[in-house]
Amino acid sequence: MKLTRQRINELKKIFKQVDQDDTELLDKPGLDSALTLLGYEHADLDDALRLVGRQDEGCIIFEDLKEIVSDLDSKRELNAELLESEDSMVHAFQLLADPNLGGITLARLEQLVKAQGHEWSRKDLTDMMEVDDSGHDGLISQDGFARIWKRTGL
Repeated sequence: MKLTRQRINELKKIFKQVDQDDTELLDKPGLDSALTLLGYEHADLDDALRLVGRQDEGCIIFEDLKEIVSDLDSKRELNAELLESEDSMVHAFQLLADPNLGGITLARLEQLVKAQGHEWSRKDLTDMMEVDDSGHDGLISQDGFARIWKRTGL
């Protein structure tokens, strides 16, 4: 993830704040302090040092901090997207599931793919039902729907 100018300025400020001896280096405790100030209280410091090839030295320079934070920011953004996707999937399941049956029927699955602009044949959908209908009751559970969601990019 490319850091914005504002983010880089924030990193400079925190780096200087933690580097109280003006060595232009942060040791492992200093890295921990900097990452905590940036909202990464539980970051794996050994992984961070490995990322920038500083595991032997045990300290980083400012450019290393930028790379570490860029990586952590990317992971945080990806996790947020996954959570959002998970929330969307759960919401979609709740909308499609027959409340009396607790699952998605073939008819409801057809509605979903049409609403998403997909053109799948009835055979494709029937095959999907067979694969993801773990209870063999003509219903797709939330877990089965999650597999469809991930597999098809809904």
